[in-house]
Amino acid sequence: MSGCVNCKEEASEEAFQGGWFHTGDQGFLDEEGYLTLTRRIKELTNVAGEKVSPLEVDHALLSHKDVAEAVAFASPDELLGEVVAAVVVLHRRNSEPGHDQAAGIHSFLASRLPKEKVPRVIHMEDATPKSATGKI
Repeated sequence: MSGCVNCKEEASEEAFQGGWFHTGDQGFLDEEGYLTLTRRIKELTNVAGEKVSPLEVDHALLSHKDVAEAVAFASPDELLGEVVAAVVVLHRRNSEPGHDQAAGIHSFLASRLPKEKVPRVIHMEDATPKSATGKI
């Protein structure tokens, strides 16, 4: 237990700045002063009751020596609701991705992440999918 007596108040004061309560959402004010929320800044996936940050999984994937690009995301699951999946792009020297490489990356992650954070499926691709503006 910490020695903080007014923790809720301190947390509220920290989150309430510049006349706004910072919630972890991103948005903008239009010309008429209306707030439009566009996305969550901190995305979390709920896997079997555990909160999983895809960014944490991305970081673990990118720490593998053969991974050039990676993106983790929530994938629907009948039993758990959502599970973690990932798209991985290998460095050019490993240009022929195969099942063995996906299994090796999966084992690598299993030794570094809790079970619920390890992607159930790893899609080996030539490039990460991007929108017209270049966002993953």
